[in-house]
Amino acid sequence: MERFACGFVQFRVEPGAVEDNLAAAARLLESIAARRPGLVVLPELWSRGFDYQRLAEHCRRTPELLGLAAGWAAEYGALVAGTLPEEDSGDIYNTMFLAGPDGVVGRHRKSRLFSPLGEDRFFSPGPGPAPLEAGGMRIAPLVCFELRFPELARGPVARGADLIVVPAQWPGVRIAQWEMLLAARAVENQCFVVAANACGRGEDEPGGASMIVGPDGTVLARAANREEAACAVIDPAAARAARTRFSTTAFPSPAAAAEKI
Repeated sequence: MERFACGFVQFRVEPGAVEDNLAAAARLLESIAARRPGLVVLPELWSRGFDYQRLAEHCRRTPELLGLAAGWAAEYGALVAGTLPEEDSGDIYNTMFLAGPDGVVGRHRKSRLFSPLGEDRFFSPGPGPAPLEAGGMRIAPLVCFELRFPELARGPVARGADLIVVPAQWPGVRIAQWEMLLAARAVENQCFVVAANACGRGEDEPGGASMIVGPDGTVLARAANREEAACAVIDPAAARAARTRFSTTAFPSPAAAAEKI
């Protein structure tokens, strides 16, 4: 992979207000189109938020929204990542979809559900993350609360992922932890991190601070707590150079080590 731009789109995700959220996403995607990003990350449940009462209805709209995301991917020449509710065999998942011009090219079902928000009562947990491969990239997907579990990133990185992608709705009251954890996942895995949070008005609402972080922990782009989109250049050679000097990724994850026993 050669150098390329990655971006995030950050906005206030209004619960249940699908058309308003779509309009915000489209407006912000257009605002960074001139940077020609190869990947753009949207927030967690970017189309409707945690609107539990209409979850089944929102699941029925997911194929339509994935078609819209594929249209954006075709228009802007970028992969589009973010989570949507997905129904499968009676279970509902908070699924990160990776959309390309021809449709879905990868998915990850959130495996760590945040019980204080009631996620575990409405969503089923998926398996742990595996690398998503598309457009010459190998991506380690993490969704919001999964950021707190370092082994979830280490597994895909040990299998060749060189970019961690994090859609989230992380509250303002813990935004300092969000920033520290994003930097930690970048440094300990010696790879880039692209994270899109939602923004909000109170401490218990999402707190913005979407970020792009380099493999040495350098913040390449950071949003305030407002509607915002930004891009930064990702240079895979920088990650390779960091791993050449000394490697923290040559050791297997605890899960991978356990499989060998």
